[in-house]
Amino acid sequence: MVCILTELLWFSTRSFILNNQMGSDIRSGNISVYMNKPYNYIGFIFFRYLGEISVNLLNYLPIGAIIGILYLYVFPKHTILSAFSFSLSFILSIVINGLIRLVLGMSSFWIENTQPLIWLYEKLILII
Repeated sequence: MVCILTELLWFSTRSFILNNQMGSDIRSGNISVYMNKPYNYIGFIFFRYLGEISVNLLNYLPIGAIIGILYLYVFPKHTILSAFSFSLSFILSIVINGLIRLVLGMSSFWIENTQPLIWLYEKLILII
């Protein structure tokens, strides 16, 4: 069940908004237009990422739960404490993943193409 949940998290947090949009905005110079707006550009991109993740989780979570229950043939027994700790770690992992991807996207200021860094990060997450 844990393997299915980690794959669910990996597939749902693969966001193209953080990396591709930030990189293209920085390379094209549109970042100067967004920085002059009365909102925080980094916060805007981060919460847009969280919105994309929530939609992906709504799609993948029922499928992953059904596959996990069919794989185990029983519904696992959990306490409220384990459900709370799982939810907290799930949310924190999404936030930490988003912040790391934000830093990788912002590295476009110094590196012209960040796709190799993003590729290495995704492979590192897949291995771990």
